[in-house]
Amino acid sequence: MNAKMQGTSGEHIACSDAFINGVRCYMTSEDSPYDLVLDYGKLRKVQVKASNYGERPESIKFSVSKRNSINSPYYDEIDLFALVWLDQKSVAWFSLAEANLWKMTINKKLFHEYPLERALSMIESN
Repeated sequence: MNAKMQGTSGEHIACSDAFINGVRCYMTSEDSPYDLVLDYGKLRKVQVKASNYGERPESIKFSVSKRNSINSPYYDEIDLFALVWLDQKSVAWFSLAEANLWKMTINKKLFHEYPLERALSMIESN
């Protein structure tokens, strides 16, 4: 699977996860600085990152920085990250405030501990 297909697959999985959790989700155009928009009475912009790669067998690693960018100027562009583990079709959701803006590694056993509801509550509490 090439990088474009991997990214698009991740976007569809994240959008599906949002719908399953009762949140409307819309995919954006390719020239948008974010991938999805969540609508639960408020609009939230989402950047999706998809991976199967881990340096260790127990974890999945995500490159969270903007592609082709030395800096990672997501601060004003998004509210959430949706990190998609492609093999399991699972999504870990993080608010921008709690994310490392370069790379993130998540233990496979803990992936389920980052549901959308938790990330949205993190945004609302800030």
